[in-house]
Amino acid sequence: YADSPLVVRHLGRLADTLPGGTALADINSALWQDGLLLHVPVGWKASPLFVTHYASESDAMLHLRHLVVLEAGTEAVLVEHDQGTPDLPYWHNSVTEIVLGEGARLTHIKLDENSAAATHTSLTLVGQSRDSRYHALSLLVGGRVARHDTRVNLNGSGAECQLDGLFIADARRHIDQHLHVDHAAPHTTSRQTWRGIAAGRGRGIFDARVVVQPGARKADAQQSSRNLLLSPHAEIDVKPQLEIHADDVKCGHGATVGQLDEAQVFYLRSRGIAAEAARALLLRGFAEEALGLLKNTGLADWLEPHLAAAMPVLNKERMA
Repeated sequence: YADSPLVVRHLGRLADTLPGGTALADINSALWQDGLLLHVPVGWKASPLFVTHYASESDAMLHLRHLVVLEAGTEAVLVEHDQGTPDLPYWHNSVTEIVLGEGARLTHIKLDENSAAATHTSLTLVGQSRDSRYHALSLLVGGRVARHDTRVNLNGSGAECQLDGLFIADARRHIDQHLHVDHAAPHTTSRQTWRGIAAGRGRGIFDARVVVQPGARKADAQQSSRNLLLSPHAEIDVKPQLEIHADDVKCGHGATVGQLDEAQVFYLRSRGIAAEAARALLLRGFAEEALGLLKNTGLADWLEPHLAAAMPVLNKERMA
């Protein structure tokens, strides 16, 4: 498909618009050998598409390039599941370009369960036309070092994006999450709702920027980042940012970093629940708030056991 008109028209176009470019995107452009092409034409009803990337070769470099194009008025659900052989070291470097036509709607689930010895870097670029909607939910619980970048351009009036997620940085895991939303048209809306948990000597970073361009009046942007530290050596850094160059807009942000509420722990203990079980319940409830942001309950049910699998590890490392 490399020479098809669709690929020639769209592949690399969003990556080429990156300010100054990025080294990881350039490396991917030079070395990629595999990837996904998803095209949803007008009048075609797409079933949810589940794509699994599994790494099984030690010290391998996996450079994947994906192109997703939804024509006007279409809808799709894309689920990406990244996995690898336990404790296997490798580098997974992916670039995904998403083009949404007028009124198109895409739900994009990203589940990172890479090997605990892996390095994972990803760049997702989204270009949205008038009245389109993009909803991404990321569950990041894998990899030794991970950096995930998402850049969304709201190019048409009425375009909306919702970027939600949860990262869990346990042991000595390091997870970076970088978001950039560009309101380039009036009457555009963006929401960023993220949760973070760090245990052991884990470290997480939430770096999110919203830019409202001149002329993007009536833009509506909100950022929210809530985070829990479960050990004295864990660290989470948050940096929500608003850059506003237009009048008549509605923008706000908020961020918190703290520990489990001991008053809530005490309340549960007073009802006969053991201390560790009480903390586990509160932690599970905090994490599952991310799944509650999905309107598709079937997808939430599919993600729930993957989230549950990460909880026992956190409980063991809470005081590490």
